[in-house]
Amino acid sequence: MLPPFNKPQARQQLEATIAALRGLSAQALEYDRDAVEHFAQSLCWAEAILDEVNGVTKPVNAAEIAMMDQGLVGRVALRAFSLGAEIEREQRLGQLFISTHTEKVTELIRQGYTSDEAVSLMPFPQANVDAFSANIADLAAERGKLEAFLASPGYDVRLLVGTEFEQAEPVSH
Repeated sequence: MLPPFNKPQARQQLEATIAALRGLSAQALEYDRDAVEHFAQSLCWAEAILDEVNGVTKPVNAAEIAMMDQGLVGRVALRAFSLGAEIEREQRLGQLFISTHTEKVTELIRQGYTSDEAVSLMPFPQANVDAFSANIADLAAERGKLEAFLASPGYDVRLLVGTEFEQAEPVSH
């Protein structure tokens, strides 16, 4: 005979598993597309099981689900996960860009130029830094939309507007 189901213990173990999975990055998975996809699916399943243990139900409109691309949720989860690595990469590139500029100015000063002369010869690349910042903001906004979709009851496709997964409005007859 099986022992009774222990919801608090299951909840605790699922929360620990989900926290550990969220701690992984695409880089840790060596950007292996299959590994990242399996990871994203595992995370979605663990979250769905935790929802079930917690008694959370997502009301689902059967007509919407029937019309929705069945692989959409997995692709959205994969993209949301991979956006973390893209944001991190952009942040690192922006910091590298700034560091390189600082090193060049410092080298000019070592060569005998004054600080003002060095800065005038090597002006701060604000336009490039602004471009990195804007790209990071765009990626973060997209990630927010994807995460909102994944957390929505019945996977509300309207939340995907402005992402690569934007769905055409269904036609009513």
